[in-house]
Amino acid sequence: MVPELTHDLALNPAQFGWLSAAYFYAYALMQIPVGFLLDRYSVKYILFWASILIAASSITFAHTSSAFVALFCRALIGLGSAFSFVGCMKVGASLFSSRKFALIVGLSNLLGAIGGILGGKPLAIGVALFGWRLIILALGVAGIIISLAIVLGVNHVNPKTTNKIAKFKPKNLTASLLNPKLLLISTVAGLIVAPIASYVELWGPTFLHLKYGLLREHAALISTITFLGIAAGGPLVGWLSYYVQNIFNLLLIGIIGAFLSLAAIIFQIPQTSGMLVFLHLLFGFCSSFMLLCFSINNQYANPNNQALVVAITNTFIMLIGASTQVISSKILKSTTAYDVIYALVPLLLCQVLAIILLIKVCISKKA
Repeated sequence: MVPELTHDLALNPAQFGWLSAAYFYAYALMQIPVGFLLDRYSVKYILFWASILIAASSITFAHTSSAFVALFCRALIGLGSAFSFVGCMKVGASLFSSRKFALIVGLSNLLGAIGGILGGKPLAIGVALFGWRLIILALGVAGIIISLAIVLGVNHVNPKTTNKIAKFKPKNLTASLLNPKLLLISTVAGLIVAPIASYVELWGPTFLHLKYGLLREHAALISTITFLGIAAGGPLVGWLSYYVQNIFNLLLIGIIGAFLSLAAIIFQIPQTSGMLVFLHLLFGFCSSFMLLCFSINNQYANPNNQALVVAITNTFIMLIGASTQVISSKILKSTTAYDVIYALVPLLLCQVLAIILLIKVCISKKA
């Protein structure tokens, strides 16, 4: 929807970067409050009202011609969405054993990846046929239906304590924020996701269109294939974590694979469409190893702050993802292929930094 939104709302690339990033900043800033709320109050009703907020904001977004209102709605959608993944993890941690946590993360990510898939080629076709406003309106209506499904389907997932004020312990947050390994792993997770946020979710189709000469719909399809790799990788990585003694090594392999595949795409190493598709699948699959960061950080959680630890990890992911979107959009001063490449190179640096930080954690762990 980049061309349609920038035209209808009169946005330049930098302004569009802020419109896109508003979701991530609101999402990130809400994560720690979300963690506290989900650890202490009814998950069902919190998720219900969060879903209603997303639906109402989407419907308003579909009707506005104001860039400011669109930005505000985008932020509200991010605020409501802040409850989604942490809510899934809270439900999973409440209903399944800790040994299955990595698999629960992978399955939840699989459903999220399906959303990413629908936001690629299917969305491009829908926008071409019906316009972006009608599509966003339909998604808002779907959000209302999901809200009702939450009320009917989410049961028996409430905090084990009834004295919520007495159980509110800021020291849980302090202890987590002062845990250097938790913070480093959370940073690693954010650096792995940053290329997904800036390349796949923002400038990927434009890059493929300009650099490889693909039609926009074909470019959107190939970019979306990355989410197929993520969808396949999530449950598989969760399953592999059962059988691998050191999941740090597994995570390191994933980051290296993601770096090599993205570098090949950016510097136009693939000479055929088939190879380009394969590299996007590989990039998505290797990036899904990031989910191991949640499993690693879950080791630092107790039953009273599981959602909080997930929320802290998610905060780093979204803040770093939003920042790279803004940076890449500012670097993108025009729509030439050269400038797009220049804007994507920092994403490779994110992956290199993730490798360095993970090695640092592994060394300190052995020490």
